Amino acid sequence: MSTDLRNRKPTTSPPHTHLDHDSSLHKEDFTTFIYKYKKYLVFSFLSLVVYYFVNRWLSYHPLNQVFFKFGHPNEAAWRPNDLLMKADYIAYNKINGPESIVFDKNGSMYSGLSNGQIVRIDTDGKVEKIVSIGEEMDERICDFGTRGYIALPPCGRPYGLRMKPNTNFLYVADSYYGIVKIDVVEKTKHVILTGSDSRFGDKPLRSTEDLDIDGDDIYFVDSSYRHDMKEAVQDIMHGFPGGRLFHFNEKKNKLDLIADGLFYPNGVQLTSDKKSVIVNEFSMARLVKIHLSMWNKGKQELFANLPGLADAVRLTEHDTLLVPFVAVFPVSPTLVSYLGRYTICRNLIGYLLSPNKVMNLWPRYGLVAELDMSGKVLRTWHDRSGKKVAHVTSAVLHNKKLYLGSYSSQYIAVVDY
Repeated sequence: MSTDLRNRKPTTSPPHTHLDHDSSLHKEDFTTFIYKYKKYLVFSFLSLVVYYFVNRWLSYHPLNQVFFKFGHPNEAAWRPNDLLMKADYIAYNKINGPESIVFDKNGSMYSGLSNGQIVRIDTDGKVEKIVSIGEEMDERICDFGTRGYIALPPCGRPYGLRMKPNTNFLYVADSYYGIVKIDVVEKTKHVILTGSDSRFGDKPLRSTEDLDIDGDDIYFVDSSYRHDMKEAVQDIMHGFPGGRLFHFNEKKNKLDLIADGLFYPNGVQLTSDKKSVIVNEFSMARLVKIHLSMWNKGKQELFANLPGLADAVRLTEHDTLLVPFVAVFPVSPTLVSYLGRYTICRNLIGYLLSPNKVMNLWPRYGLVAELDMSGKVLRTWHDRSGKKVAHVTSAVLHNKKLYLGSYSSQYIAVVDY
């Protein structure tokens, strides 16, 4: 081997030169990418920020999922029919908004109207005023003020009605005035429990909806402690549990809270053994049983899930329960029910639409159901078009006839039982 070869130094590349070159290329590519697409990146980033804050803002207006439900139960007794299409009308165009119906010991029928009046209605259509729940004033003021089904506070708005057995006393749950006792013969009234009673503390009665009676004991529900009737629909829309069930002993003037945290309760019915009450939770589309006995007082259990929003439940002479429906879920899914799967869509609808528009998302439908005391449906009456009977708020059995009231009707509907 020659001396030149032995003395020749090996030629080597500087270490990592190729890596530095690649890194430089990567940096250059990344910089080029950022520069080229910076508008899109900024837009995407801002979109995410806006989505985050808008979603948080809209989350203060979450719409109740019940408004996006659809479908009816599979039981044969729930299958649609046209029985309500055969209904006749009493006092047609003589009354407005007969929310609740009750009969006295003589078979006379009474109802509370949207103008605050309690009236006696004969089967031939004659209407007789008994009293006005609210202040005595020009009746035209209250008649005009009830357009849109929302009563004026001074006029009162009677909801649930109950006759005390074998007496002339009619008890009324009025949304504004509380519990009112009326002598239907003398045509006098007396407020026995007001919403401003100090015993309610910082949660006064704001929307007294229904009641039931057992001797001197009165059981009643207040649908919302946050809003009166004009704004209580907010609790319905957003599923707020602001409802309460109370017990009031008229003779002892004793008031007790039995249960709270209810979802807009608007119907109450004592069971035949008086050991519990069935309460309709309007904004959850269900009936719950609430126990009254000492050891289980206030305990709740599910009685029945319903295919719509119900109202004042009533016991029949057959120890069954009549359930009237204000609104019924659509049979098939709709665009609204599809959107309801997504929280942000529900929130957006709840924020943009007025309560009345949300309530009108469902089609008109007339429905009354009869349940046994285990919650099983026995039979139903339907008006699938809602043209003859719709928005039923009260169903009472009397002499083998069903008498139906509605907050939106100008008559009492009557159909064979």
